[in-house]
Amino acid sequence: MHLFIFARGEWRCLQRFFEELSSKYVNFTFQKFDDETKKFIVGTKENYAAQITIKAGLPLNVVEVTFPEGARDTVLTSLLGKYNPEPVWHQWIYTYVSFLRVLMKLEKVPKYDDAHHFPLFKDHIEIIPIGIKYDEKDELGNEYI
Repeated sequence: MHLFIFARGEWRCLQRFFEELSSKYVNFTFQKFDDETKKFIVGTKENYAAQITIKAGLPLNVVEVTFPEGARDTVLTSLLGKYNPEPVWHQWIYTYVSFLRVLMKLEKVPKYDDAHHFPLFKDHIEIIPIGIKYDEKDELGNEYI
């Protein structure tokens, strides 16, 4: 999954936030890998650790956070806090975010379970979600990150 956000704040706090977020690992279930044939075994599942990746410096200060779909609830809760269908922002931010969402062909951030989160430094930082883009899947239903 690809979550696109605006992250505003003091530069040192943003750097620490990006460093902590990119150092987090989450579970990722995929096919088992066979060392002899160097191929994945179809029909099997194995847990891997996938690192959360960040692409900062995109135009308009947009930040892209990439993570496996299985960790959606944990990552969204850690970044956005408790689920709030109508966050309180100024009207111009709603208009701007809606325009960018359509322009980037993104979907709204879905409802998520906010029971679990991981500790993350977010002091002096404002995070505004733009939208989410789902990963492509192969013919067996496995997602490509």
